[in-house]
Amino acid sequence: MTGKSARTSFLIRLLQLKIYNEMVEGLRQFDITPFQYMALSLASHDGKWSAADLARRFQIRPQSMNEVIAALEAKELIAREEAPDHGRILHVRLTGAGTRLLNKCDREIDRIEGMVFVGFTGAEVNAFRKMLYRALAGLDRSRRGELALASPGTERSQRTAS
Repeated sequence: MTGKSARTSFLIRLLQLKIYNEMVEGLRQFDITPFQYMALSLASHDGKWSAADLARRFQIRPQSMNEVIAALEAKELIAREEAPDHGRILHVRLTGAGTRLLNKCDREIDRIEGMVFVGFTGAEVNAFRKMLYRALAGLDRSRRGELALASPGTERSQRTAS
């Protein structure tokens, strides 16, 4: 064993996979996938999301999002309505059944997150979330060419700090 710690990106991916698997198991009782849950959750925040908006938000093809929306619509969890300012755009909104199911799913996700962060204080969870948002924003800025590439050794120093 070399004493070299795991890469931060590997640890993030491993955590993501484990959380996703817990979500699959936990949401199965509601006959819903983690991806469908995320779409319901996002649709609940603002009634002005189109399928194209959701696809961009999740960084997937519009056709894939249309499949998710069609499945949720078939379960009568969401409805689509014409946008008042553009008849060809359909906004997604939760139905009453969708809202009730989302509340149940939220409690299950709260349970899972409680398992994941059992050793964290509330302040630590909030700090972790802020760091994740900063990392996501930094990656987005880098992709757009707004940041210079990290200097050599940056990843190494981040690995040893974690």
